Amino acid sequence: MNCEEYITKYLSVHADGELTPEEEHAVAEHLGSGADDGCAACRGRFAEERLVKALIRRQAATVKTPEELQAHVCATLDQFDRRPLPRRVGVAVVRELGRPRIWIPLAAAAVLIVALLVGGGLPAFVAGRGSPAAE
Repeated sequence: MNCEEYITKYLSVHADGELTPEEEHAVAEHLGSGADDGCAACRGRFAEERLVKALIRRQAATVKTPEELQAHVCATLDQFDRRPLPRRVGVAVVRELGRPRIWIPLAAAAVLIVALLVGGGLPAFVAGRGSPAAE
């Protein structure tokens, strides 16, 4: 296994702890266990990936979408569902995209990303300054 293969195929899955036993063995051979063996660069990327994922999980647990915003988004989507459908777009596509079960999680993810970027949490964390709460 080379660095490109590890990063593109295994890094994210490895950080999530979802490798198969065969993949774990191959990854362990590539990464090694110390400074004298294995790939130090990929070990560093793995550590960064785990830290970023931990930050996202921690922030996702604390950042809640305000109920007023949820209600407004749902009301807007309901109005969209009641509009006549344009002839140029397939009816099934528009109906599926207008469903709150699809857009609400996407809206929540967008709010989380904006909160991280505006609050300085993600850039500070990636820059190595630790968690935003520690500042």
